[in-house]
Amino acid sequence: MNYFELFGIHVTLQVDVSLLQRRYNELSRQYHPDTHTKSGDTAVAEQWTVLDQAFLVLSDELQLLRHVLEIKGELAAAEGYRLSSLFMMEMQDIHERLLELEYNPTEEAIAEAYQDVVAMEQELRSRVAPILAGYDDEHVSQGAMDKLKEYYFRRKYLLQIREKLSTFASRN
Repeated sequence: MNYFELFGIHVTLQVDVSLLQRRYNELSRQYHPDTHTKSGDTAVAEQWTVLDQAFLVLSDELQLLRHVLEIKGELAAAEGYRLSSLFMMEMQDIHERLLELEYNPTEEAIAEAYQDVVAMEQELRSRVAPILAGYDDEHVSQGAMDKLKEYYFRRKYLLQIREKLSTFASRN
């Protein structure tokens, strides 16, 4: 399902949050289960669930990007997508630090690794910022889509590292 169509907004990589919230509130009143008290009205309950899921997806940058890539058919072709060897070599240092943190999780080392991941995420985003800002669904080039797909998978990879760092922080 195209969540943009559900909310009646154009496909974009920078959703107007106030517009999204306003449309969500309008649709919530329309599909809220309490306003449809007939027993067995599962269609309304399903629509309510889809509405909530759509709002969450369009409100989160990474999920939003994934949704746009899915709409454009870019993720179906990405099964088994491999990140560049250059990126994976950059990640080797981070993985070595994660191994060290397994045995010696100091607050300083965790904070330093976390800041390095944040810096990598910011650098990645800066590379695609012009594409994100100027995204035009009807006139996007395949080259731009390829860069967005690479960005998506790199961000997803870094998110996993960030989650791993959070487990170290919660143990301390």
